[in-house]
Amino acid sequence: MFILIKKELSDSLRNKWLTSYAVMYMLIALGLSYFSLLGISGLGLKALGRITASLINLTIFLTPLASLMLGSTSIVSEREAGSLEWLLSQPVSRRSVILGKFLGLTLAISIATALGYGFAGLFLSMQLPSEDLPKYLGLILISSALAAVGVAIGIFVSITSRGRFEALATSLLLWLTWVIIYDLLVMGASIAFGLTYLTIFLLLVLNPVESSRLLMAYIIDPTLSFLGLTGMLAARDIWNLPLFLASVIFVWCLLPLIASFKLFAKKDV
Repeated sequence: MFILIKKELSDSLRNKWLTSYAVMYMLIALGLSYFSLLGISGLGLKALGRITASLINLTIFLTPLASLMLGSTSIVSEREAGSLEWLLSQPVSRRSVILGKFLGLTLAISIATALGYGFAGLFLSMQLPSEDLPKYLGLILISSALAAVGVAIGIFVSITSRGRFEALATSLLLWLTWVIIYDLLVMGASIAFGLTYLTIFLLLVLNPVESSRLLMAYIIDPTLSFLGLTGMLAARDIWNLPLFLASVIFVWCLLPLIASFKLFAKKDV
């Protein structure tokens, strides 16, 4: 298992797409941190809150995209290259192959994301009080959890796809659904059916991207006051909100992995 994880991690870190993601993440995070400290964001939040509001938006757009793309090509690329058949001929179970790819890819994206946050953190450490550091580390941890969700779903897409192009197209559609389409559908349903604030909130957090965003926001402000009345009421009325949000993220990671284990065990290479 360790060898598989090490191989996947090594291959991923040499991937030009992941390198581009890490560099872009770092540059944008630095830029957002700098301008937020200048007060240009106009979000009405102070210090860490103003900065993390920008970083959170960066995370929910870039991290799912990178993790879905890498996950969705993990199996199908090796199948097209012929290396998957060789790998499965070795004394290793199919479940170990999936788990190794999942852990290796998640670790690689987490490292790339942490580097982006890290360089921004070095800059911010000169401006922010030390008590904000645990909150900042919490954002990195949640970003890694979101990356794990994207990788898990991406691997499932890779197993079910007939080719690399189909896998990439499917992952791009999923990403668009997560970050744009789903929220619009919930908004439309709330207008059409007059949904209560709690129903709207629960529908929104079924989206793992939204759950991650809200969990990050909760770390910064447990009252969720800067999300408006809906956020404040949800924080008040939902018992143990952070545990609920973390559970949604965990389920989104676990179910695709289980499905991948079962499907890959039966699928011909």
